[in-house]
Amino acid sequence: MSGNSILQVTQCMEHLAVQKRTAVERLYSDSLAKIPESTDDVRATRQHFEQEHASWRTYVHKHCSFYGGVSEGTSAWISLAALRCELNELDARSFFLQNIPWNPERY
Repeated sequence: MSGNSILQVTQCMEHLAVQKRTAVERLYSDSLAKIPESTDDVRATRQHFEQEHASWRTYVHKHCSFYGGVSEGTSAWISLAALRCELNELDARSFFLQNIPWNPERY
């Protein structure tokens, strides 16, 4: 793959990542709206969910940076590997947010 091809693939994947980031944040906002301000279990509060999501963002950044860093090749290939990692993590997060096991008795 030539340098131009790598750049084109990276740009296409970055465009997809922007769409997936937006979708994850929309799903997160929708999920956050379902959680009451307080509950009997501190692990199920809005504040805890906000902290969990912020931690997830940090994890993805650090994890995918490491993943890209251990990939061999030029800087472009490393960036592409990190971006592929992020796309996978965004897909997993979307699945999680769409399938939170809300307890109807609690909410």
